[in-house]
Amino acid sequence: DHGRFLSEEAAARVEAEEATRRAEKLLATEEANIHGLQAKIEELEADKVSMQATLTSAARRAEIAENTLDKERFEVAAAEDWADNMQEEVAELHAKLATAAAATLRAERAEELLKNAALTFASVVAAAALTRSMD
Repeated sequence: DHGRFLSEEAAARVEAEEATRRAEKLLATEEANIHGLQAKIEELEADKVSMQATLTSAARRAEIAENTLDKERFEVAAAEDWADNMQEEVAELHAKLATAAAATLRAERAEELLKNAALTFASVVAAAALTRSMD
């Protein structure tokens, strides 16, 4: 009986040692998994920091682009105002040109009338001189 007890005790000890080795192996595997997960978490946190920096940079670029767009809209509005003013000035110049053309035509007509009056006066003077010479 005592031999059997020793044999069972030895078998139990061997089984306990195997269970301990399996538990230690499982523990080592789980610790490796935990280290792997911790490394992955650190990598993801680094990616998060990188993404936040990228987002911050993109937001800044968007703000700069928006400011540039506002500036360009202002410049376009100013250019449109300038173009409107130029159109008004061109219209005024066309009106002045039309007035000047009309005045030129009137001056040419007046010059014609003056020439005709001069010719008429010269004819009257010549007729009067001819009439005196006949007397």
